[in-house]
Parts: sequence; structure tokens; C-alpha cells
Amino acid sequence: MKFPITALLSLSLATFAAAERYFYVYWSQDTVSGTGAYMYYFFDNHPSCDDVFNTRGVMEQDDLDDGQEGAVCEGAGCSNGKPEEITKFEFNAENYGHYCESFVLFSFWVYVEDFR
Repeated sequence: MKFPITALLSLSLATFAAAERYFYVYWSQDTVSGTGAYMYYFFDNHPSCDDVFNTRGVMEQDDLDDGQEGAVCEGAGCSNGKPEEITKFEFNAENYGHYCESFVLFSFWVYVEDFR
């Protein structure tokens, strides 16, 4: 009986390690205080209006080498550019951890313009 339990545990750990995580990333720019700071907001699902207003964003940083919270975006697709032109996106955010990926092409980005 020990072998099947060990095999099952090994299989479940391997599956967990290979699991993908999908999330929504929203970008905004502070125009109220006059700083022009870029902020990123992370959600597990398509957010409601309440989710958006009650979520704490992280500021864009030059780098996250010291483990600080924030987001780094590189390439012509950052800010108001085309998302498929982003070459690197890295973030360290509460509840989402530290994630870094270099991209050749984003094929899953969607522009959302739903002003209410």
C-alpha cells in the first residue's frame, strides 16, 4: 500500500508544479494627484466595479531586484501601447507573489473599454 500512496503523492506534486495560473491585470495612470504614476491591479476573475474600487494596486517600478512590491513593464506595448509589443512583464504583488516572464508575442491580451 505504501507504493500507491507515494506514487499518488508524487503525481499530485508534479501536477501542481506544472499548473498554470490565469489572472486579469488592469493598468491605470494617476491623473488626480498629478504624479502620473502607473498602477497595476490584479484579479483572479473578471472584476466587478466593487472589486476594482476596493483593490489595492501596485506602482510601476524600474526594477524589483530588492524584492519590493511593484510591477515592471518593458517594450513599446507598455502604457498606452499595443499589448502584443510588451517584451517583459514582471510583478511582485500581495496575494500573487513574484512573477516574471519575457514574451515574444502576447496572444491572449484583450482591450477592455467598459466605462460606467
